[in-house]
Amino acid sequence: MFTARSNPSVGPRYLTTRLIIIVDASVAEGANCLWGEGLIKAKLFLSESHTMRLGCMIRTYKSRSSSNSSAVHYFEFSTMSIPKLQLRFLVIGGGLAGVSAAIALARNGHHVTVLEAQQAFSEVGAGIQVPPNATRILDQWGLLSRLLDYATSPLDIQFRSYGSGQILSVTPLIPDLQTRYHSPHLVLHRADLLSVLVDEARRLNVELRTGCAAAEIDFSARTVRTVSGHVFTGDIIVGADGEKSSTRNLAQGQDTAPETTGRLVYRLTVNSDLMMTEKSTRDLVHPPRITCWLGPDMHILCYNLESRDVCNVVFSRADDTPTQQRLPGPQLVAMEEMRRIFPHWDEPLRRMLDLAESAVYWPALKGRDIDTWSHRCGSFILIGDAAHTMPPHL
Repeated sequence: MFTARSNPSVGPRYLTTRLIIIVDASVAEGANCLWGEGLIKAKLFLSESHTMRLGCMIRTYKSRSSSNSSAVHYFEFSTMSIPKLQLRFLVIGGGLAGVSAAIALARNGHHVTVLEAQQAFSEVGAGIQVPPNATRILDQWGLLSRLLDYATSPLDIQFRSYGSGQILSVTPLIPDLQTRYHSPHLVLHRADLLSVLVDEARRLNVELRTGCAAAEIDFSARTVRTVSGHVFTGDIIVGADGEKSSTRNLAQGQDTAPETTGRLVYRLTVNSDLMMTEKSTRDLVHPPRITCWLGPDMHILCYNLESRDVCNVVFSRADDTPTQQRLPGPQLVAMEEMRRIFPHWDEPLRRMLDLAESAVYWPALKGRDIDTWSHRCGSFILIGDAAHTMPPHL
């Protein structure tokens, strides 16, 4: 039983009392809350193996005869200790979503095994933006200082006209966004972010298995059989195997391959030191910022990855390739073709195309509509791109 008594200093000038109870429990078989004047009790019935955390805030409002302000009642809690439940989680997929989920679960005392199909934990791609809502969580995990060894904090986002390069608008990130949300907006290489996450998962004793591509899931028995024939058993199975998820197909009982959005995405990187020697490209590297060019049915995004000494450039345009000729990505594209596609764009862009050695492209994908991200057995859930494949830009 949890008992809370209000502050006796509260007088009759307070008109109403509002109780907010937040319950975080793995399983709550039932709940009963009773409250009255001056004494508030909350009683929850849980199975013996579960843990409950109870927090409560009482907010009182003054009557109309007094000023329009609020006060807070403070409560003392008497709690009883309930043994914590430890579940066995099998996370299929060792990308950013899968390893992040593993860290969150391990931090809460669960046993986690990550099954990665590839022979090593690696991330396809180059740059990634990590906004304040994500860096705040990483900071809570104690990882922000480690990420700052690899990350850059851009000063702002500049939006420019595709042809003239004229600045159309500026969104300040430092100090505006950082002050408002109390956490930084970072850019870094995807592989560096994954490396920090994998190191933390190891520190938390997450079992990391590579070369373990899932071939079959028995949802009733809560087992995963890999292509090599190994069988893993858990209490909860998490499908985190990306946009081309096999676990999504298994859970849905049908092909749920993502669809094309009708847009192509191109990516290239340019040596930062080389760009610093060019007058037209120098300010794209220093001071650090994100630059976005807006054009007719196209846009281009550019930011520097200081730890890798490269500038990450992403192009997006409508896909005019006949459906039957479309290829899965990423595919190499000749730089001559890139210059043909973007012939009249801002001079710094055209110069970066001259400096780049290679580029790749792929069709942007979106997930098919599915009714649920879980399985009727109650022990399987999809997360990340496996659940909601979406293009990198709206």
